[in-house]
Amino acid sequence: PLGIHDEYEMMNGSGACSLWVKKAKFLGLTALGVCDLNTLASSISFKTACSKSGLKSIIGETITVARNYDKTKEIQETFELKLYVLNDEGWGNLLYISKLINVDYHGFIPADKLYEYGNGLALVIPKESEFNYVIDDYDAAVKLLKKYKKSFDKVFYQIDTVEYTADSLFKKHLSNIDKYISNYRKKVKPITINDAYYLDREEKDLKTILNKITGKAAPETADQFLKTAKETIESYAEWLEDVEPLFEVIVEGIDNTVVLANCVSFKLDVSERKIPKFEVKDPEAKFFKELEKGIERKLIGKIPKKDMPKYMERIETECQLIVPNDLCSYFLILWDIMNYCKKNNIMVGPGRGSVCGSLVAYCLDITQIDPIPYKLYFERFLNRQRIEIGKEIFVELENGNKLHFYNDESVILKGGKKIKAIDLKETDDIDDNFIKTQV
Repeated sequence: PLGIHDEYEMMNGSGACSLWVKKAKFLGLTALGVCDLNTLASSISFKTACSKSGLKSIIGETITVARNYDKTKEIQETFELKLYVLNDEGWGNLLYISKLINVDYHGFIPADKLYEYGNGLALVIPKESEFNYVIDDYDAAVKLLKKYKKSFDKVFYQIDTVEYTADSLFKKHLSNIDKYISNYRKKVKPITINDAYYLDREEKDLKTILNKITGKAAPETADQFLKTAKETIESYAEWLEDVEPLFEVIVEGIDNTVVLANCVSFKLDVSERKIPKFEVKDPEAKFFKELEKGIERKLIGKIPKKDMPKYMERIETECQLIVPNDLCSYFLILWDIMNYCKKNNIMVGPGRGSVCGSLVAYCLDITQIDPIPYKLYFERFLNRQRIEIGKEIFVELENGNKLHFYNDESVILKGGKKIKAIDLKETDDIDDNFIKTQV
């Protein structure tokens, strides 16, 4: 399945990544693909959940594309496409495409701009696509396919066994599949992707409820859940005997999900922090320089002298976590943003959430809340468990079996000895009979 829309597709998809992975694992699947609309927000959660369960994660995104973009028009004619990351270059391109959609063009990307960033990406032509819009115009459709194939590493046509509640929509959907089979099957390969917005059939009302909260008008269905291959074929069972090519296309499309998954070499690296460096020669020196200024500005003469040791002890405690974990740039970037806003009359708030527990943030004018009088804890904002990067551990036994753990897992060895996975490489007690349990 490559059509997962999880909880990160706000007010449309549902279900935590861990739940989608749990069902996929139960069904005996080996790979899973996500394609939330105009967001890559679930990428790390999705990748982590898949890795922990031994599934290959396929990162994708359903994007909104403006056809014949005209910057003078307030409303653009838009369609959808699905993009899946094949390699590192594709990941970089999809990140940039997502940035253009969410920052530069406010909800879409112009088609011509999209074609510049197709390397390393597989394109899937979905139901609400420009191709289906021009499907009756053979020359225009073929021209569009050539443009897709020139821009993207791989191109597929989506076969979705969805059943719409409205007869008119369902007939149009089936008609498009029929036209694809009759006219374009040899020009672009099918891929069977069922867009799934909830885990099980019984949760079908979730999508409708979420859509109504935001006032969306979305086509109603009752079968956009995580289907097995068998359920996929059975969805259109009543037509398969009479329309033999439909059965062939669905099965070929299922095979091509495996082809696409096997082409994916990209692995999202979460082994190191991706915070950018503050662009000065020595961020740490700059951090302490601005912190000293902040202490003079916000504390000296502003609080009772008898309380000063307590404040300095708190700053020292916070710095013992901030500095060794390379977070000076993080605080400086926020300090710089706040300075810019204030110099340019951009309104800022006093602070929100757990950052108000940081005295360093207060001294740097990132927040306007002194945490000491309110007994706010810095550890709610940053603590060792929150900022240390989890590492994956691979162990190969003498019999050739390969084991995959995370350092926050515990392992029970033969004889009942319990150790952290991070210490696996330092023990001689591993054999083929040990039992893994997860904390």
